[in-house]
Amino acid sequence: MTKATSASTTPWVSAERRYRLAWFGVLAVAGVLYFAYNGQHRLLDPDEGRYAEIPREMLESGDFITPRLNYVKYFEKPPLLYWTVAAAMAVFGPREWAMRGVSGAASLLTVLVTIALATRMFSKGVGVLAGWVLATSLLPLVMARLLTTDALFTLCLTASWAAWWLGYDARPGRAKKTWYAAGWACLGLAVLTRGPVALVLSGGLIVVFLTARRDLVELRVLLNWPGLLVFALITVPWFYLVSVRNPEFLHFFFVVQHFQRFLGETKEHIKPFWFFIPVAVMGMGGWALLTLPALGAAIRDALVAVRGARRVSDAEPKPGPAVPSQSWAALFLLVWAIVVVGFFSASKCKLMPYILPAFPALAVLVARYVDTGGATRPCARAGAAVTAVLLSGAAIAISKLQGSQDTVPPQTLAATGAWLEIALAAAAAGFLFVTIRPRGHPWAAGMALVLAFPPMAATVPIVAKYKRVAALVTPLPPLPPQVRVAEVRDYDQSLAFYLRRRIILVQYVGELAFGQSVEPAPEFFLEDERALQRLAAQGPVLVKVEPEHWPHVRQWGILRPVAANTSNLLLGNAPFFHLTGLKPWPEDAVKQGPLLLLPRR
Repeated sequence: MTKATSASTTPWVSAERRYRLAWFGVLAVAGVLYFAYNGQHRLLDPDEGRYAEIPREMLESGDFITPRLNYVKYFEKPPLLYWTVAAAMAVFGPREWAMRGVSGAASLLTVLVTIALATRMFSKGVGVLAGWVLATSLLPLVMARLLTTDALFTLCLTASWAAWWLGYDARPGRAKKTWYAAGWACLGLAVLTRGPVALVLSGGLIVVFLTARRDLVELRVLLNWPGLLVFALITVPWFYLVSVRNPEFLHFFFVVQHFQRFLGETKEHIKPFWFFIPVAVMGMGGWALLTLPALGAAIRDALVAVRGARRVSDAEPKPGPAVPSQSWAALFLLVWAIVVVGFFSASKCKLMPYILPAFPALAVLVARYVDTGGATRPCARAGAAVTAVLLSGAAIAISKLQGSQDTVPPQTLAATGAWLEIALAAAAAGFLFVTIRPRGHPWAAGMALVLAFPPMAATVPIVAKYKRVAALVTPLPPLPPQVRVAEVRDYDQSLAFYLRRRIILVQYVGELAFGQSVEPAPEFFLEDERALQRLAAQGPVLVKVEPEHWPHVRQWGILRPVAANTSNLLLGNAPFFHLTGLKPWPEDAVKQGPLLLLPRR
């Protein structure tokens, strides 16, 4: 009887095995969210076109030191992402899933690092839950599926700061120095991804944390020569070579692109100071209304830690940081998030992905809050009820939004719209259930995004077909070298990528102004429409304009529609149609509203 009772109470799955299954499950869900459907649509301009075209030109020219965009020097970012994407293209070819896979892989590794850090700081349960929070947060998911520098930069910073925490947590000796050196190595990669901003953010985090800890003496250990040597070996070679080959690089990269852009002197992406606060909260997706109380709990823990440091300091002038408490871990994460959001809030130039490096810290803080019973508190239940109402409102608004937009025919989005309505309604029901059974809050918060993901992902290729120029360019037959391609008053980077040639820009310079100024090429930067008309009279030409310009261009009598969608119009002259064998569309086929005319033979 005793043996039978003992056997019946023995867990079918051990705690360690449950942990491993949960860990694997989080990574599996993250992998699906980050990689599924990634090859179903063409590159999205401007960012994806830019970060695909620069590596393509590197592979074409064999020059991996001087980045070029549309064949002019382009020094806005360091080269690590370009090199990584070029490697992916060299192995898998110029496929969209391979290039976006760089961001997906970086994001998946960030989830893994976050799990490991949270496990070390708190517990295995918090670690797995932190991975689940990060994997199912909205802004990290969006950036994992786009080819930009943000996901790779976030991985490098997260790995660097996690290594530094592990070094701080280690006892004095070889392990501490090794972790610090690893942190410097990852910081070097972050600098090669986005530049000196990585140093500023890292310095802010370390100095503020050690000041609160009253342990600035630790900087002597952190600034060890093996770590600094590794950092130098990673960063110095490229900066030296690019500066030697391009004397104009240092001023443009450091002064114009970083200092002047931070101050807003370049007039790019100017936003108010508070812009990133709602972005940080809403970017957490279903976890948004748990984020604020989680931050409140972290602030309380941090205050306890700081006060404790003062008391210890009075008795022991040099307290040892060998075994930090969980309150110190909360302080480290809190400073992490505040430094990232605060620094970019101080900058005049703001884009939503800039604060992506704050999300691993936010994910760990939310996970710890839930693990310590935060989901059962009245504020969390109230947040769940509010989230249910918001999701219900979003589900009701879907059909109205589909009918009010004029980019895609409403009937084209009917199926995915209905699918999304059902997903949002199910997510709302999950949050309503949480108000009764609060322990299910982590499932409801995470599954909200998991349920909404398939229709959202299926909608992107549909909208891209009607919105982006790449959908019109890729069905074209291979263009002979003598066909020149021009774009009027804009520059879609994917044109150069898919057509594999330099684009002639008419009445537009934009982000290529610096490259054009140091390597003037007037034949590729035309100042007026008359120059374009002369170009069209000299041989086959393909021209991209916006559809609203068609009534004016039509009066020239030399260009006919090749393809069009709601936002883009491709035009060709008679030699173009004769050379390619394509047939022009009737001139009155180009109209306002949802439009899709693909190249026809």
